[in-house]
Amino acid sequence: WSFTTGNGIFSSPVIGGDGTIYIGSADRSFFVLTDADGRVLWKRLTGEIIDSSALLDDRGLLYFGSGDGNLYAQAASDGAPLWTFTADPPSVTGALINWFEGNVAIGANGDLYAPNDNFLTYALRRDDASVLWRFRTSDQTWSLPAVDVASNRLFMGNNFQIAPVPNIFALDAANGEPVWNAVT
Repeated sequence: WSFTTGNGIFSSPVIGGDGTIYIGSADRSFFVLTDADGRVLWKRLTGEIIDSSALLDDRGLLYFGSGDGNLYAQAASDGAPLWTFTADPPSVTGALINWFEGNVAIGANGDLYAPNDNFLTYALRRDDASVLWRFRTSDQTWSLPAVDVASNRLFMGNNFQIAPVPNIFALDAANGEPVWNAVT
């Protein structure tokens, strides 16, 4: 089978344990498809393109970001909304946009780590999207933060490429404080 969206797809699909396929599109929609025939089980229209992959957790919840500056949490089975988190606007951060372009990571305790193009990476409680901490970088972070469960550290980089400003970071995942940083 094949499935056509209204515009390009810029991220990898996520496939659930039962074969269900989760994917965002530049047509501003997030689609949930069956693996047997590509039939749409449900979809969510957002305010801008979706170009990062989703995250499925151990509770049957789905998290994905959009270029509209929102991170969405929904039931993976039927799309029932849990919460929507809105990133700080560019007028607050000094960035040009507040786009969730990087993928969302999850820690061992269930906290979510979501980089945004507004120069901030957010640590959020997955139950209610309350902000645990924000970490500011000098540029956008487009990639998935890596979580080391053993040390409870978060590793990430950003797009800033002018020395001597750091662009690779190890953070204490509990509080967002830098453990070390490096310049590449």
